[in-house]
Amino acid sequence: MAHDLLRQFLSRYDSTLQASEWQFATTAFCKPYVSAISHKEKPIEFSLSHTSGFVACVICPTRVAIDVERITRNLGFDFIAEDYFGEEEIRSLNELLADRHRERFFELWTLKEAFLKAIGCGSQGR
Repeated sequence: MAHDLLRQFLSRYDSTLQASEWQFATTAFCKPYVSAISHKEKPIEFSLSHTSGFVACVICPTRVAIDVERITRNLGFDFIAEDYFGEEEIRSLNELLADRHRERFFELWTLKEAFLKAIGCGSQGR
């Protein structure tokens, strides 16, 4: 459904193509993009993210990225933070109460994921 939503919104952004006509390719880091074959009118960038019951999509003429996560997911926050967060980020997380700790973890995580997508690594760049 998320990919159908993307196609529908791309056709709203640029009505020269029907939703089914959009073609995509991927970079070496698995970042999807609109292929030149299907789109010639104006620059177009998009980012798509989804999690259980939620989809986020952004489309614009410049580099863009988005990431979403449900903060109710049960993850090994400390293990993930040790592998992917800097010392200052870990220290600031450890100073927070449990509820705010979870919330802040997901804020940092989604920012990092969106940044990797923006620079072209996608979530494969972790």
